[in-house]
Amino acid sequence: AGNDGEGRPDAFARVLAGAGSGNVIIVGSVDSSGTISDFSNRAGSASQYYLTALGSRVAVYIGGQGYQISGTSFSAPQVSGAVALLAQAFPTLSATDIVELLLVTAQDVGVAGIDDIYGYGVLDISRAFAPRGTTRLAGTDSAMPLGDTSATGSPAMGDALSTASLSTVVLDRYRRAYTVDLGNTMRGAAISDRLRGAVGSQGRFLSANAGNASLAFTVDGSGQGAGLDAASQLRLSPVDAEAARVLAARIALRLSPKVQLGLTFAESPDGLVAQLQGQDRPLFLVAPLAAGDDGVFRRTDMSFALRRTLGPSWGLTVSGESGQAISGAPVEQYNDRIARPRRDLVRSFGLALDREFGPLQAVLGLNWMSEERTVLGGRFHDAFGGGGAETLFLDSAASWQFADGWRLVGSMRNGWTFPDGGGAIARGSRIYSRAWSLDLERRGLFGAHDALGLRIAQPLRVEAGGLDLSLPVAYSYDTESASFGIRALSLSPHGRELMGELGWHGPLWAGQASASLFYRAIRGTTPRCPTTRAWRSAGSAASEAICVGESPGLKE
Repeated sequence: AGNDGEGRPDAFARVLAGAGSGNVIIVGSVDSSGTISDFSNRAGSASQYYLTALGSRVAVYIGGQGYQISGTSFSAPQVSGAVALLAQAFPTLSATDIVELLLVTAQDVGVAGIDDIYGYGVLDISRAFAPRGTTRLAGTDSAMPLGDTSATGSPAMGDALSTASLSTVVLDRYRRAYTVDLGNTMRGAAISDRLRGAVGSQGRFLSANAGNASLAFTVDGSGQGAGLDAASQLRLSPVDAEAARVLAARIALRLSPKVQLGLTFAESPDGLVAQLQGQDRPLFLVAPLAAGDDGVFRRTDMSFALRRTLGPSWGLTVSGESGQAISGAPVEQYNDRIARPRRDLVRSFGLALDREFGPLQAVLGLNWMSEERTVLGGRFHDAFGGGGAETLFLDSAASWQFADGWRLVGSMRNGWTFPDGGGAIARGSRIYSRAWSLDLERRGLFGAHDALGLRIAQPLRVEAGGLDLSLPVAYSYDTESASFGIRALSLSPHGRELMGELGWHGPLWAGQASASLFYRAIRGTTPRCPTTRAWRSAGSAASEAICVGESPGLKE
């Protein structure tokens, strides 16, 4: 730019810039604080070509002696060095690309935007090396912005995604290749607030029974309005499901001596199926029964159950449900300014066969869950190209009255999830999950109609498996093509959730009362900090360290 302290660069620089077809940068000088040096010529009318770099008291070694020298001649070589580094690291960049990168990534100082003193601002080599524009998976047209949430887990996946590592290669708008660890953008599901969900709601529960028909529903009892909005949908807590056998917006009808039909709104069909089967299950406020636990944050829109008795001891029940799977954590997307939970369609269909053998009741069931966009409640980025899964659950339960007033109940659910193949999700991915619960109950403890029960349970947990992802693992600038490999993403958590509950239910004055002692422990992993680099490029030491702290466990 020249060292005359003038309001525009030397004529020599201006002539070169005008003839350079956008491939010339005029360099001015700033001091260590980023302020324009007194001696440096300013940008003036050449601001569209002008960049600054340190030029005041620059350390220079000549003949083994150290000096501090000032001048724009010591600023310009820094920009030349930046050009060389970019050309070396990214050999497919054109000269015009490099000039544009250095100008648009400069630190904006002085008046906002391009001005007649600093031009574009101060050289920032780190920003020039960072990815620019919307990144995409190398070798594909699938956009994968680095600020997006690449995956959110479900309760069944626990901390699997919180500690995951998934290396791949992305290209920025200049077709520069970067190795990124998508594990840094994966989120585990929020811990389900079981205790507050069971006893923290305020609702009025109403029911009626008229021979062959029963009806029950709940309305908001918080006093915040009579309307039924999205925050106070019709629903009942587990204790009311067990006590009344009739849940929110549920109607159960006996169509004939052998056929019963039940319909619900905003309630899963599990309690309805139990009602039609005539199950007599112990009461617990918080700890879930294994059968019916799909490990997904879900909102049910409607469900049904139809049961037919087959002889004196057999029964067959058909059930179905339609609702929404809710992502386990807010999802960040570049085209959405607000991180928010996502909702996706999920449906299920079940068959259950029950039989009585004297004091023993047994149920064997199959349930098929179809997810339109999620995988066992986990949500994965559109760039992976798949989304959706089919899950088969095998349910088994048995209730044994082994002595007068004593009963033992066991329940187990095994699940096999088959993610839809397509895009980056390779065909053949499998997920195996399991839930179990064990109950011991004593009836008639203090009176003829009360009961005390103990339940130990493990909610649905991924025991093995995950996604096999076909992702770019290397990139060649010679051929401008990507090499692909299979990356295995395990969805099995390191931790395990176990819970126990001691529950009592019985008559009290003119009504019914329930009390519960509940304990839950979630064993997780210790935090690792910092994580691996967010991105790196060939020949560059620039990196971004992100510290992600995960709770080592929770007790409730």
